[in-house]
Amino acid sequence: MRQTHILTYLCLLICLTILISTKAIAQTFTLEKTVTIDFGTVWCIPVYDGSNIVVSTESEGSIKIEKYDLSLNEVVSHPTTVADSSDTANNDSIADHKHIFQNGYHYIVFSIAGSGQGGYMYLLKLDTDLNRVGDIITVVSDGSPTNDMFLVGDGTYIYAGKFLPGTGHKVYKYDSDLKNLGSYTIGGGTNTHANGAAAVYTNNQFHLVAPFTLAPGQNGEFYRFIFDSNWNVVENKKTILSDEGMLSIVSALSVEPNSQEFIIHYGRGSGDTGGPLYRATYNSDWSFRSNTQVIDGTWTRPHSIIVNDTLYVGYDGGSSVHLSSFTITDIPHLRQLLQHQ
Repeated sequence: MRQTHILTYLCLLICLTILISTKAIAQTFTLEKTVTIDFGTVWCIPVYDGSNIVVSTESEGSIKIEKYDLSLNEVVSHPTTVADSSDTANNDSIADHKHIFQNGYHYIVFSIAGSGQGGYMYLLKLDTDLNRVGDIITVVSDGSPTNDMFLVGDGTYIYAGKFLPGTGHKVYKYDSDLKNLGSYTIGGGTNTHANGAAAVYTNNQFHLVAPFTLAPGQNGEFYRFIFDSNWNVVENKKTILSDEGMLSIVSALSVEPNSQEFIIHYGRGSGDTGGPLYRATYNSDWSFRSNTQVIDGTWTRPHSIIVNDTLYVGYDGGSSVHLSSFTITDIPHLRQLLQHQ
């Protein structure tokens, strides 16, 4: 009997070792709560300020922010407007924005609607009380198109990626005081990609996901690119998802800190309004793991953040803006098996 138990534990240990060595640690996601962001009509970007989930959204051409606790209860009863048309060169309505939190400050990049695709892009800094720090910086003036940009930080610097049609992006580098430190052009040739992208910095590398195109019903591929800390290509374009004519904006990219699993979200549909919200997951080497519908309906423009063991995803559709939380569980079946031996 003793030998049987020893053999059982040994087998379990071998199985666990194999799972870990092959990076096959399973992650499950359980929907916990969904709240309506009633002060917004488009965009929903959650960030974590060390205490709260801080959500930025847009309504009537302005950017508004509100704080929620980790259970998605409102911390304050009214949103703060942090940018509007008075902050643009020609009193233009704000069209798109991105939002990150780094080293105690919020950074928001935004563009104007302009004529067609817009031509101005701005960057601002806020403290944790959502007060503006310094002046708004003009990243691009009269430089169409500036829509669907990306924003990413490396722990020290801030990088704003402006779309370059037919190439990819021009990435502008800023220090924490919003001083411009230069720019990089990424894409072109075999690495050409479209807007509607997202980037994350992990293990001293930038990982970028982007579509082939944002033309409704014409995109069938999402790509992955890897760059070093100076935006030099480490790994060229790789197709990570194919679905003819059904892929839209892929603006949500997160890394699960325990498994180093990459997680993207997108609205699956042939129109520019997206469709059901889907989640695709990948191992740390970008090997495909899963692609699953997580929210029914018609949604687009997702953004995500992971805090502890919870994934927060913001998304919008039909002038309705929502934020959902998902509990992340690490291989519960194996843990339960070990506990019962």
